[in-house]
Amino acid sequence: MVPNKNIKAYSMLYEIENELKRLSESQPYNATLFDMIKVVEDAPQQNRLITEKTIKKLYWIVEIRNKVCHMKEINKREYEMVLDCWYDFFCTQKKSLERL
Repeated sequence: MVPNKNIKAYSMLYEIENELKRLSESQPYNATLFDMIKVVEDAPQQNRLITEKTIKKLYWIVEIRNKVCHMKEINKREYEMVLDCWYDFFCTQKKSLERL
């Protein structure tokens, strides 16, 4: 049976990846999570929506994402890192959009 924290982490990672795909439209469909983060990091226009702190957290979760997608159990700390990144990514982005 798949641990509940892996299922929840997968859901958050899925949302993050889909939003990164939207923000990095120029990337090929099969771009990796790392590639999409790099595009967002390198694009000044998009950086105003995602803080440097959040970008660093996105890089943290690349390995965790790989564990989840390869059906390896993640620990509580890894789950909390995904949750923290998800929160920063979506809450920071929403607040930035509201300021525009």
